[in-house]
Amino acid sequence: MAWFCRSASRPGRDTSHDSWVLHADADWSERYLEASPEFVAAALIERLAEALPSRLPAIERVMAHRWLYARTTVALGRPFAASEDQTLLFDGDWAFGARVECAYESGLAMADAVAERLRV
Repeated sequence: MAWFCRSASRPGRDTSHDSWVLHADADWSERYLEASPEFVAAALIERLAEALPSRLPAIERVMAHRWLYARTTVALGRPFAASEDQTLLFDGDWAFGARVECAYESGLAMADAVAERLRV
């Protein structure tokens, strides 16, 4: 497993129940690309159970989703892309890398560029 997060631990999230987000790493995902959502969910839950120091409670609901194009393999290398006349801008994690922090940094840079343009 590449990453997991207890959603209730994130700022502003509902703490009345436990909710987890689990991400498989790229190699595992490629190996099981055509596996059923049920298989993927069960395998990732098993990995989560192994990683946690305490037993998992009874699971009420599971949802698995396959993001085929979610991970950037070659980043743009600059904060955002723009049309030639700079009137249409595109940002996202793909500009700097493949993590949410990259999307945040890209968005900030694009917002700064828009704000600068509006000051003129």
